[in-house]
Amino acid sequence: MIAKLSRVISLSLMLFLILSACSAAAPAATSTPVSLPTDTPLPTPTLTPLPSATPAPTFTPDAAATQQAEEFQALLSRFKEDGYIATTEGQTRHLKDFKGEFAKLHDYYKWWRTNELNGDYSSFVFSAHFEWGSYSSTPDVSGCGLGFGIKENGDHYAIFLDRENLILIRAKGTHLYRMGTAGGGRYPTIPIPARSDFAIAVGEQGVAVMVDKVMVNYILSSDQNAQGQLAYSLLSGTNSGYGTRCQMSNIILWTPK
Repeated sequence: MIAKLSRVISLSLMLFLILSACSAAAPAATSTPVSLPTDTPLPTPTLTPLPSATPAPTFTPDAAATQQAEEFQALLSRFKEDGYIATTEGQTRHLKDFKGEFAKLHDYYKWWRTNELNGDYSSFVFSAHFEWGSYSSTPDVSGCGLGFGIKENGDHYAIFLDRENLILIRAKGTHLYRMGTAGGGRYPTIPIPARSDFAIAVGEQGVAVMVDKVMVNYILSSDQNAQGQLAYSLLSGTNSGYGTRCQMSNIILWTPK
């Protein structure tokens, strides 16, 4: 799927981030609609399937695997304590590494669906180690992300991790919205090469995102729930060379019973 964020959104995001930096946390979630230019309609979202996924290899228990399992269980417990998931009981799946690249300028993003992500989800936890970079040394806002709540009519949410910002987008009809945070901390600028541990919990109380141990909270729109499909996503920051490249490893998808 390829969608375009208007330049108005880019300027609004920058202004929002500058204002946010002046306060410890926003008092409440906000969502400001921005109409796309009439001569640039939002493209009909398309899901681009990758080749059929092969089963993940059987993991041999070792110290690293044990530590990863313990850390993920602690993450689930944290999300449960904060009310984003109702239980820590469920199915945990280790997914294959993902790599994608996309070259487009001025706020375009794209998604990839895989058989491993196939399904309809209303509550889940997704975690991965992100590494990303752009061909240009001065790219626009760009980074790895995840599309969720993808509906048959194309409405969806998408979240991206830039070196300096978390960006949660809501797409509904022909409009794009930037969702404001409802609280939580701020993470420092991620140095180059950009690497970060990312986790997102989606549940009835909204969305919680953890970036390198720092939690940020969101409240989803009352007229658009998170029920839908998932997809790997990438926000491009340049049209030079390969554009922006994203690699995800140590990917875990958890769904409740």
